[in-house]
Amino acid sequence: MNKQPCEPSLGADVEWFLYDAEDKNIVPACGLIGGTKEKPLPIGGRGYMVQEDNVMVEWNVPATHRWNNFANSISNAIGYVNDHLYDMYEERYNIVCRSGHKFLVSQLRSEQAQTFGCEPDNDAYVGGEMRQMREGIMGNYRSCGGHIHFGGDFQCPDFVAALFAELFIGVIAGVVSPKSPRKEWYGLPGIFRSKPYGIEYRSPDATWSDDRHLTELIGMYGMRCSEFLTNKSATQLRNTFRQMPW
Repeated sequence: MNKQPCEPSLGADVEWFLYDAEDKNIVPACGLIGGTKEKPLPIGGRGYMVQEDNVMVEWNVPATHRWNNFANSISNAIGYVNDHLYDMYEERYNIVCRSGHKFLVSQLRSEQAQTFGCEPDNDAYVGGEMRQMREGIMGNYRSCGGHIHFGGDFQCPDFVAALFAELFIGVIAGVVSPKSPRKEWYGLPGIFRSKPYGIEYRSPDATWSDDRHLTELIGMYGMRCSEFLTNKSATQLRNTFRQMPW
């Protein structure tokens, strides 16, 4: 992939479930929110987007170059999505944060509810090898990702950047997803996608996004990671990489 040289940055796309106050239950978001991967809907401030992803509500925050803006962006996005829902349905729907939810089979009959991932992802622990989704692996369980986007002119291969992202977020910041069925596929360690601006680290679930302390930690250590990968030379990164007990 051709990379676009850029300054260190941090962003996120996060999936939450849709809660129906009338049914008092989580329901599929299909056809209720609007927006797609190709055409997300702008909400709130500049760079904030929302879309339907499978049965979840996915929202995006603009990339920031300052670590202390990240937590505020997450909080803003949650408010903007709920404002969007209120404008459409008043108090019937809002978004809720869960690692996963088991739906009824009858709720998952649409094509959208059976569509997983817009593109394959990669495993950093096997040199960035591409993974292919195994049919039927999720059953009627759906999970919410809290994907973190690291931007910068990285002086290393993308799979190495993903391993360092895991080191900064999972080990140093201590942001670890709880045990759930998501960890059997989407939540495995070292899962990422290459992006023109850097990488998308996909292992974490969404639960960090509902915790102000964790969003601040991710902002702090996530930006440090992007700066580390950009500002260190290839030789320095190579030497540090070889010292780590991956």
